[in-house]
Amino acid sequence: MASKSQLLRQAKSFELPDHENLGLSSYVLGRRQHQQFTERVQKEKEELEEEKWEEKKILEKKIKRLEGQVDRYKKDMNDVQSKNDDLIAENRKLDRELRYANDRLSELQMEMDKMKAHVTSLETSNRTLKTLAKK
Repeated sequence: MASKSQLLRQAKSFELPDHENLGLSSYVLGRRQHQQFTERVQKEKEELEEEKWEEKKILEKKIKRLEGQVDRYKKDMNDVQSKNDDLIAENRKLDRELRYANDRLSELQMEMDKMKAHVTSLETSNRTLKTLAKK
């Protein structure tokens, strides 16, 4: 049978040396830190994804609002263009009426000049007749 000292030596040989125990504990500690690190990274990743999602929603709302503004501006532009076209047509109509009125005015002025000349000639004839009648 083995002596007590031999048994103690055998038991010590199964134990890990102090520096190997330190390695095992740092391995366990490292795994725990690694797990905490990966959990923290995962949490940060989820927070970033949440921020991106919120930012995406904000941008989608802005896009929708801006598209609404664009639609309103297009409608306003079409209304203004329509009014502008109507005003151009009205302006052309008024220009035609003005040309017609100016032409008519010229005709009436020529007719008035002819009438004045006729009246003058009648007055001259009338004076001549009066002077002849007095003699």
